[in-house]
Parts: sequence; structure tokens; C-alpha cells
Amino acid sequence: MAVAVAAAGVVVKNLLGVAHEYAYEKAHTAAGHGEQWVCRRVASNGIVSVGYQQVSVGKHYGGSACDVLVTDGVLQFWVGNQLLKTVVRTITGEVRKLHADGTAPRR
Repeated sequence: MAVAVAAAGVVVKNLLGVAHEYAYEKAHTAAGHGEQWVCRRVASNGIVSVGYQQVSVGKHYGGSACDVLVTDGVLQFWVGNQLLKTVVRTITGEVRKLHADGTAPRR
């Protein structure tokens, strides 16, 4: 799989040569109504905890900083410009923002 970074986002070409464009930069700008970005550290066993909900994103991401888009119905887990997982929220309510924006070290 070949990856080329463009100004508008990330373009990924699959094995057939078809280009798919992901609007990562657009998604990581301001969150809309009912959405917020929080940053969490991936545990050594691959678990990320957001709002008392524990989600496995993969053991090989252990120690990485993970950005999480929290909406009313889903959680999206991003490491760098890669969307790892989208899951349905099982617990409603407010999610605490543990780190200020952009202060978590990136790996």
C-alpha cells in the first residue's frame, strides 16, 4: 500500500491503484456541536480508556499518544493520521479532558 501526503489530507492507494482520500486534517480541526477531542495514552496492553469505557486499539500501539474524537454516539481513535477504530459509546455523559491540547508527547 503506497501512501502520499498531500496538502488536503492523506491519499492512500490500494493494491489496485485506486486512490482514496481521507480528510484527516479537516477532521482534526475544530470539532462541531456535541463533539470534542481528547488525548489519551495507549497502555502497554493496547487499551485506551475514555469516559469509563475501555477499548482495545492494538498492543503494538502501546505507549503512543492517541487522539479520540468523542461525539454523542461514537468514539474515534486516531494515532497520528491513522484512524484505528470507531466504536459506539456505551456510557453517556461528559468526558474529562486530561491533557491540554497538544502537550502529550508524540511517538
